[in-house]
Amino acid sequence: EIYTLSLHDALPILRHADLVPAIVYGAGKEAVSVTLDHKKLILAQEKPEFYSSELTLVINGEEVKVNVKAIQRHPVRYKLVHLDFVRV
Repeated sequence: EIYTLSLHDALPILRHADLVPAIVYGAGKEAVSVTLDHKKLILAQEKPEFYSSELTLVINGEEVKVNVKAIQRHPVRYKLVHLDFVRV
């Protein structure tokens, strides 16, 4: 899901809804801010191929091929805070 609020305003709303903000950029296209389900991400990132394989995100009905570029985690809790994806 794409969000348009500033990250500062959106973070409490996203965390309460158990969503993780992410950005998709690269391939000469404009960067897009999206949200992803935290529980699904936790399950997906437990597999090694999450970090090394091409992933498919569906953004507004369009399939986008991406690779994980960066992941930010909470320093104490087992929570994902933010992800960066680069288009391939």
